[in-house]
Amino acid sequence: MGGLYPPRAMHIQFVYPSWKRPSESHPELATVNAHPYIGTPSMSVAALAANTPPGWTYSFHDDRVERVEPGPGPDLVAMPIFTPPADRAIELADGYRAAGVPVVAGGIFTSLMPHIIAPHVDALCIGEGEGVWPIMLNDFANGCLKPVY
Repeated sequence: MGGLYPPRAMHIQFVYPSWKRPSESHPELATVNAHPYIGTPSMSVAALAANTPPGWTYSFHDDRVERVEPGPGPDLVAMPIFTPPADRAIELADGYRAAGVPVVAGGIFTSLMPHIIAPHVDALCIGEGEGVWPIMLNDFANGCLKPVY
C-alpha cells in the first residue's frame, strides 16, 4: 500500500447538490416575499478540503448556484448528502459514474440511509468524515477503495 501522496496528480471535485425549497414546490407556502438566501454549504466540504493530504488538487461546485453537468474531468467526486438534496445527489452520482468518474459520499443522509445511497456511489463514509478522509483518498489512489468507511 502506498503513502498518502497519490502516485500522480489527482483532482477531487467536491459537489454540493441542490434541492428545491418547499416554497418552490408549493408556492402557497411562501409567506414572505424576500430575496432568496441560499445559505452557506455544509462545513463538511471545508473540513475535508483542510484534511486533504498534499499532492491532491480540489475544486468546489455548488449546484445551487450553477447547475452541475456531470461528466469526465475530475479523478474523484465527493458529495456531502443530507435529506433535501438526496434525489439530486443520486442523479449527479449516477451521471458522474456513467462518465467513468468514481463518486464517494458522506453526510447525515448517507450515514442514516446508506442502503439508498450505496447503489449510486463507489464508497460511503458513515459518520464523521474528517478522520477517514485521508485513508479513503489513499485507498482510492492505490486502487483499493472500500465500499464503506
